[in-house]
Amino acid sequence: MKHVSVFNPNSDLGIARRLGRLIQARSTTVRVTEAADEDAPPYITSPEELGRVLPPALVRLAAQEQSPDLLVVACFSNIRQWTVSLAFPALSIADCSILALAEKAQAFSILTGGRIWHEPIGKHVEALGFGHLLASVRTLPGNAIELLHEGAQDQGLLDKTIDDCLARDGANCVLLAGGGFIGAAAGLRDGGRLGVVDCGECTADWVERLLARGGEIAPQG
Repeated sequence: MKHVSVFNPNSDLGIARRLGRLIQARSTTVRVTEAADEDAPPYITSPEELGRVLPPALVRLAAQEQSPDLLVVACFSNIRQWTVSLAFPALSIADCSILALAEKAQAFSILTGGRIWHEPIGKHVEALGFGHLLASVRTLPGNAIELLHEGAQDQGLLDKTIDDCLARDGANCVLLAGGGFIGAAAGLRDGGRLGVVDCGECTADWVERLLARGGEIAPQG
């Protein structure tokens, strides 16, 4: 039985558990474990902060007695510089989501909270070789929790930005990017925004495909 370890580099264990459930639901031959960094902040606010909290957490994970067959890190970032030396393959939800969408060979937009993530996300899509499929990267002020909170003043802005990605940017779908958005797309689709894609669902789909294929499952580059 394959072992997939889901790790959230912030302190919200609920994010890891939501992603873990999505992965587990796709296979009865996979054992999924979930963990979060209880010493980390509740939300990673910048690439620099991720660079402070993730490397020591990976050291602790690597020191565990049994290594997973795959580590999935629940952050929408390029983590390759910190995982390349691990003895087991590791992917972020950004890796999985971008690769899953790219297989469809259709234009997509990425929407996330926090304007500081705009450039790193665009660069990561380019590094994976799919810049030609990226219609746009759009960011909103605040984080996913704030944007999705019932009655949030930014809910209208979130809805409008999704519509703009589809109508103005030429995207076939809009990926809600970030651990805090896992599970949110279904509600938005029920509200009529059918082009919204969940990064958790994409990640679970990609992990299922990778484990079924076997072989090398870490991204190149």
